[in-house]
Amino acid sequence: MLIGTTGASNVVVDDNGNGDYVSIQAAVDGAASGDIIIVNDGQYTENVVVDKKISIISNSLSPENTIIQSKDSESSIFSVQANNVTIDGFKIIGLNASGSGISINNSTGCSITNNILSGNFWGIHLLDSSKNTIGRNIFRDNKKSGIFLVDSYNNLVINNSVNNQLNGVVLSSSKKNILKNNSISGNVESGILLLEGSEDNQLYGNQMTKNKFNFGDVGGFNDVDQSNLVDGKKILYFNDVSNLTINASSNAGTLYFYDCKNIILKDLVVANNLRGVNLYNTDGVSLYNVSSSNNEYGLYLKRTMNGIISDCSIHKNSLAGVYLGDSKNCLIEKNHILNNDYGIYFDASESNEASENLIANNSRGILEALSSSNAIIDNKLSNNYIGIFLYRSSKNKIDNNEFLMNRNTGISLQYSDENILTNNKVNKSNRGVVLEESSSNNSVYGNRFFDNRRCIIEAVDENNVSNNSCKNNIGGIQLIPFINPIYVIIIIVITFVTIRRTGRK
Repeated sequence: MLIGTTGASNVVVDDNGNGDYVSIQAAVDGAASGDIIIVNDGQYTENVVVDKKISIISNSLSPENTIIQSKDSESSIFSVQANNVTIDGFKIIGLNASGSGISINNSTGCSITNNILSGNFWGIHLLDSSKNTIGRNIFRDNKKSGIFLVDSYNNLVINNSVNNQLNGVVLSSSKKNILKNNSISGNVESGILLLEGSEDNQLYGNQMTKNKFNFGDVGGFNDVDQSNLVDGKKILYFNDVSNLTINASSNAGTLYFYDCKNIILKDLVVANNLRGVNLYNTDGVSLYNVSSSNNEYGLYLKRTMNGIISDCSIHKNSLAGVYLGDSKNCLIEKNHILNNDYGIYFDASESNEASENLIANNSRGILEALSSSNAIIDNKLSNNYIGIFLYRSSKNKIDNNEFLMNRNTGISLQYSDENILTNNKVNKSNRGVVLEESSSNNSVYGNRFFDNRRCIIEAVDENNVSNNSCKNNIGGIQLIPFINPIYVIIIIVITFVTIRRTGRK
């Protein structure tokens, strides 16, 4: 039996009645601050609120022998609401509802070690808590996340094994935490995920394997050294570096750059992370022969200028193959961009060029949103749902592209003005070009359409559509007046009310 510190008492819990209490909650209620509650082997079905400084420790320190199962599936099994609480040596089993195995709320100095947590919503959930230690625990088969920190600072997460959750370790708006030597594998979504507001965290020696997305950082700049591995390859993480070349000898699994200049990446293979390559506020970056697959974003460029992406293979990324956000003067050329949701996504970006790419089997081959003055030329777009889709984008040039068998539309414009569509060839699509939702002052000329269901569809007549060739299409150029859907709803409501009043008479 463990010996307490001076002034503290040891209290024994035994489910067979051979101790001071038969339930842990009764022992907590009866304990004084600083007491040690020793729990004998057995199975306990309860939810425990810990609201004073105490230690709760299994007698054998063997989690498999001391099992605590949730009684109320909506509540945490341990709800820690005090500072300097220790929980050590338990198997903590939830009911796969909304309760956590252990929740720590507005608490500091707690130690959660040597436990097994399974079947909970969250394994351990920290909210507005700091200077706690989560170490040597095993997390498996929890419904949401193994470890979830929210608005929490200066915590140590060390030597945990986190397997088969939806997400392994997630930090949200949490800063200055240390994640060290954790093994994270087989999670359905992310291994380690740093969400918005999660900055200045330190990551050392974590190993992430066989997660859908091993590692992802969307929170800001963190200290992530090369001892962190994703499927046995290094996370390379740079801030404010210049004139750097990285090639296959680096053994890079995913790469992050912040405020960098003159970077060359070549002959790399990156896969199974939130972002294959992440570039933020970079100037003068070149990517050659990079293969990026099975990420959320293959290549993610935000606030990037003067970039080149050439001869890359970008496929099977769940959101976008290439994402450009608030970026300028980038060239995307001669790449194979296949089987992504969006092949290339221009988001609030201008003066970029996409040329001579093969873009196939994506939901949207190229998507532009809130973007302007980009050039899309000499690309081959095939078997996408929509080849090129412009939304609230203007002054773009779409020239000399070849569209084949795009299932819905070759080129679609919504709320987009002053674009030029010229010299494109659209073959075997449901619709060649669609100008709708107040898209006006666009120029569509010199294009060739054949074997499509419809050639050109205009929802407004304020565009310059001329000198296009339409052959073997079921329909030619068709003008469909645009009707604001709000007016349609008003008309339907008025008609319905009128019918009802007429019926009453």
